[in-house]
Amino acid sequence: LVVISNSSENTSWQRKVMAMAGPLVQFVGPVYDPEILASLRFHCQAYIHGHSVGGTNPSLLEAMGCGNFILAHDNPFNREVLGPMGRYFSCEKDLGDKLWDVERTSERQRRMVGDGARDRVMNVYTWDGVAEGYHKLLHHEVRRAPTSTGPSVQQVAS
Repeated sequence: LVVISNSSENTSWQRKVMAMAGPLVQFVGPVYDPEILASLRFHCQAYIHGHSVGGTNPSLLEAMGCGNFILAHDNPFNREVLGPMGRYFSCEKDLGDKLWDVERTSERQRRMVGDGARDRVMNVYTWDGVAEGYHKLLHHEVRRAPTSTGPSVQQVAS
């Protein structure tokens, strides 16, 4: 297991994991070089996305673009981005179970799910698609009746 993180080696969690796993877990620290990150993602058996807050996370999109088999923290943000093209975990025990499932999943099956993730990111998260989504949202908001006593956006634009 390779852990890419900007956490220091002095956290109790990191010491506990290192003591339990020994040399099988490598904490490599932060990796900012895009080529190294892409190589790690392209060659990994599975990508674990543990972010639990936020919106559309760039590292999740990048992992999807690499065709990774993804284990993601189960939250609305990750579910919206990844959809059915990954597996979800909600706690440490659940993640452990999902990691064993990766071992039992054939390479062909992992590749099919990873290819689906890559297709999803290439078709849903395009500049045109994102711009169209914003256009629809703004168009909807402009057409709504004003909720305050002030002028609406349409009245100001006229």
